[in-house]
Amino acid sequence: MAVIGTQLVVSMVMASIIQKLQPHFSAARWLLSRRLVRYLHPTDDHLRELAGVQAPKGKGRKRDDRRADGKTDKEFTVPCNINLQLETAKVERVDIIGLQFYTEYQWLVDFSACALVIYLLTEGYYYLVQPRAEVNLSVIWCLLVVVFILSLLCNLTSAYFTGDDDGERSICLVFGFFFLLVSMAALITSENILEFGLDRAYTSLSDTISGFLGSQGMETR
Repeated sequence: MAVIGTQLVVSMVMASIIQKLQPHFSAARWLLSRRLVRYLHPTDDHLRELAGVQAPKGKGRKRDDRRADGKTDKEFTVPCNINLQLETAKVERVDIIGLQFYTEYQWLVDFSACALVIYLLTEGYYYLVQPRAEVNLSVIWCLLVVVFILSLLCNLTSAYFTGDDDGERSICLVFGFFFLLVSMAALITSENILEFGLDRAYTSLSDTISGFLGSQGMETR
């Protein structure tokens, strides 16, 4: 079977689903708004009632004295020990759409979900049909997910380094050196402990590509 086959059809269908379904339903939006709530700001009348502060009435000497001190009728002092119960509201799309990197987050989660579906369908197709001369397109989708993740991480890191807060820059440096230490420990660890089967995967990939190129009349070395 050629490259333009079942895998390409599945990829085109999922790409169409991303384009058509994302404005109406998003996995990223569902994850954020499923359990998150926001607290509503109390009104001035509610705060005056809890603090025991009476609202200003009419015109008088006290009101003139407050204006002379540079204060308005809307300004009043609220004690820290009042029993204030804030009301909650469900987080909607309009509440989070203005957050930084929200669009990148939404695209990454939705694209990753589609890539996962394509990977599962492709693995089921390979298990049932067992094609010999086809390139696994789900690997390309997984590589695109990795590229998008690295791009978003670079943008986040640059935002932390260009900010005014030195603490975020220090956290990035600490975690960078930590993962460098972990990678160095993984390099010196015996292969019997950390064996992921990369050699077998590379051999299988090479045989698949060689068989596909041979079926197309191309020579491989």
